[in-house]
Amino acid sequence: MAAPLIGVTKMNEIKPGNVVQSKSGGPKMTVSAVYRNADGVPSAYCVWFDGEKAQQQSFPITSLKHAEEWNGRILDIATQNRRTTQNCCNLTAAHGHVLPSV
Repeated sequence: MAAPLIGVTKMNEIKPGNVVQSKSGGPKMTVSAVYRNADGVPSAYCVWFDGEKAQQQSFPITSLKHAEEWNGRILDIATQNRRTTQNCCNLTAAHGHVLPSV
């Protein structure tokens, strides 16, 4: 494996310790290193389990995405709820109704 590359993590903000997944699907993997491979391609060295067997492989950073995590889903739901509430308020006001203040 080539030497770690400083600054490459800014491309997709993938860094060691992140949980990632291939953009085409597959298991969740933990990034253990970010570096440039022999061809100069920014890559991430990942580890994961296939059942009880540990697996490891390098992937081009451009082929990876951050895996959905529980905290990310809560944030997405909160954002979606905020938008839904705002849309309801806008529709109610458009029809001349006044919402009670909370």
